[in-house]
Amino acid sequence: MVPKPNGRPPERVLIVDDDPIVRSALRLALSGRSIIIVGEAQHGAQALQMLESGVATDVILMDIWTPTISGIAAAGPIGSRFPHLRIILMTNFLSNDLLPHIATAGVHGCLLKSAGIDEMIAAIHGAESAVTAAEPPVELSVRERQIIALIGLGSSNRRIAETLELTVSTVKTYIARLYTKLGVHNRVQLVRAARETNRVGAGEFTPSSDGRFESAQAAYEG
Repeated sequence: MVPKPNGRPPERVLIVDDDPIVRSALRLALSGRSIIIVGEAQHGAQALQMLESGVATDVILMDIWTPTISGIAAAGPIGSRFPHLRIILMTNFLSNDLLPHIATAGVHGCLLKSAGIDEMIAAIHGAESAVTAAEPPVELSVRERQIIALIGLGSSNRRIAETLELTVSTVKTYIARLYTKLGVHNRVQLVRAARETNRVGAGEFTPSSDGRFESAQAAYEG
């Protein structure tokens, strides 16, 4: 058994995916990398049953789209029943439309299935720190809060640039700085950290009725 780099015990991981080939591949790739696979489930409902039956885990690695109940929908009940667990969602394609749903699902991260194994392992080991990384007080500028609010609404970099009258390059620079500032690694974690530390209010993630993002922008005008 390989200990974690910081000397703590290996992370226990429950894999949730309806494809047995994916589950087997993940088990093979992750086992022995300071990670112990404690079980496999086909969907979130089955994972919840396993947890309630006594299966102990630290991290749930769960596909977004599973039969019976989606990973996004399952994250809520699992998080409510087992708040100490960290949930990382997996998907083949992360669209901007999905981001607001993921950001409000109470998960600790989202990975593309095409991600390298090292990135996946880092996400598993970093899931705990991602929850607490934003705790120290950090001041955000008005522009940074605008960008986080728009990301939370599912805006692409280009859409953010158009809304705030910036270049796409400038938006990317802001986002990279925000990752460093809040100690996060992706857009889902960024929005989650901002919400949990009250740096951006939950209401700022609601688009206006015409589908535009003017409400988020107007909240910071003046």
